[in-house]
Amino acid sequence: MVVTRSNSIPVNVKEEFTSDNGFHSGSWSDGKQTFALHGPRLDLDIRAGPADDFEMGGGGSLRQPTGANDDSLVLENLRSGRYWLRAHAHRGYIASATMGGRDLLREPLVVVPGASTVIDILMRDDNAELEGTLLGIPTTPAGANRLTSPGYILSALTR
Repeated sequence: MVVTRSNSIPVNVKEEFTSDNGFHSGSWSDGKQTFALHGPRLDLDIRAGPADDFEMGGGGSLRQPTGANDDSLVLENLRSGRYWLRAHAHRGYIASATMGGRDLLREPLVVVPGASTVIDILMRDDNAELEGTLLGIPTTPAGANRLTSPGYILSALTR
């Protein structure tokens, strides 16, 4: 039997929000104490799930606050292996998630024993607008009754 310890990875979050909308505080309780939550701890949920088909169990999640002023984010309980980062933004979106130059939104997180790595996450809330013409779709005259649902662009090519 080989015994290995689980790894913990600190998470640095940079918030580039353009609006002041959203919740500014929340709380979490461990049954004994209630901790105030704010900033990235309030805006983001992070987990790691096994990337390999036959990996049983495993995975990691954010460590709960250790005290009243603990704003640190640490992904813990990770054994050596490959994981998909599962990050969910409660405000805005996750523009990037990297670790040592690896794009964790598209590539697995690789955990090795004893490595001191950090996950960097950039959160934003800006939006983009796109104007153009769809080929093969008739135009609707200005002022006409438009009973169509909004469209979504899955990918766009530019010239």
